[in-house]
Amino acid sequence: MYDEVAEEFEYEDMTIRIEYDSDIESPRKEYDNMGHLVFTDNRYVTGDKIVTADEIREITEDPDAIWLPVFVYAHSGVTVSTEPFSCPWDSWLGGIVYAYRNEALKWGGWDVDGEELDTVIRNNLKIEVETFDQFVTGDVYYFQIIKEDEDGDEEILDSCGGLYGFDYAKQYALENARCIYERSFHQLSLLEV
Repeated sequence: MYDEVAEEFEYEDMTIRIEYDSDIESPRKEYDNMGHLVFTDNRYVTGDKIVTADEIREITEDPDAIWLPVFVYAHSGVTVSTEPFSCPWDSWLGGIVYAYRNEALKWGGWDVDGEELDTVIRNNLKIEVETFDQFVTGDVYYFQIIKEDEDGDEEILDSCGGLYGFDYAKQYALENARCIYERSFHQLSLLEV
């Protein structure tokens, strides 16, 4: 469902309405992720699965595994990061995100190896956690491009949801509105010829 309006503004003769999108699946289920996001409990967040501390130790000791710690901060909401939070009372090491080199190579198809491959894997794992954090914190949006008809009724010209990050959602909505405007302007100019 689309709960509340995050921002509404005009573009040419259209209204762009950006709303929070809560009608989405976790990006851990919805996307083809390279990594595995695991936590030791499910009090606040669940990634791909819950594991024991021994299972995490086993993964982190595997020489083929590239991993990053995942920290949880829970105070008036929940957020996750691969970097520790400054508050020792409301944050903790909750789990890890990891990938095995051979799986990552198949997933990404990169032509790199050694330290360069490890860096590419770590960067992708960090992005996966950032995307998961956007989901957890509600930083996911839906937009509508609306035009009023002659009777004052709203006509939805375009819409899209599941957009992670407000800036991205706004940019994407504006690009779509520009295309609609240019297409209608072009069609109007063809009629005048």
